[in-house]
Amino acid sequence: MKGIRLAVMSAMFVVAVCATGVFAEDIPTDKMQITDKATDPTKRQIQLQSKVSLVQHSEADDPKTNGASVHVWSESDDFCYILTADDTLWTDNGKVWKYKNSETRNQAQIADNKLQVKIRSGVTFTLADDAPQGTVNASVQFGPGGSRYCMHCTGTQVSTDDAKKFHGKFCDSAPCDAEPPGCLPTATTTTTTTTTTIP
Repeated sequence: MKGIRLAVMSAMFVVAVCATGVFAEDIPTDKMQITDKATDPTKRQIQLQSKVSLVQHSEADDPKTNGASVHVWSESDDFCYILTADDTLWTDNGKVWKYKNSETRNQAQIADNKLQVKIRSGVTFTLADDAPQGTVNASVQFGPGGSRYCMHCTGTQVSTDDAKKFHGKFCDSAPCDAEPPGCLPTATTTTTTTTTTIP
């Protein structure tokens, strides 16, 4: 487990150590956006972004070797996407880990003060059949030993919540709702997506 670094935290900031021993951090969210097009599921997208000092390049666990996970869930949907370990898709210059897949157009990066994810292919999280979502959670982890970042958007921080778009903006740091198990980084060379529609 990574050493816990000292940081100045607001009263709403929550730090927890998962049962797996991974350091988990609840971070503010600059943007959480899910778009859906019922007539063309291939147009669904998920975007996550956080610019906060609690995000650090050093908290990633070599995703080129160990992969990364993106988990987005609500009361009605559970979507897991694995960014696999692949020398051709991951780069690191010592300051920024970047994932870019020109075929799927999926991207991710982690640097000091910045976490960004764009999933443009393979998204099975739906809005059209169960809007409004109300609350959406997301966790992102770069490598099995990397910090697991939690983002939580709800209430007045959600500007749009309908059958076509969920848009959370400047969401405060808060604990995620109970996370469904099974979405963890893996070194497999096959991209994996899973989804569950919750009754």
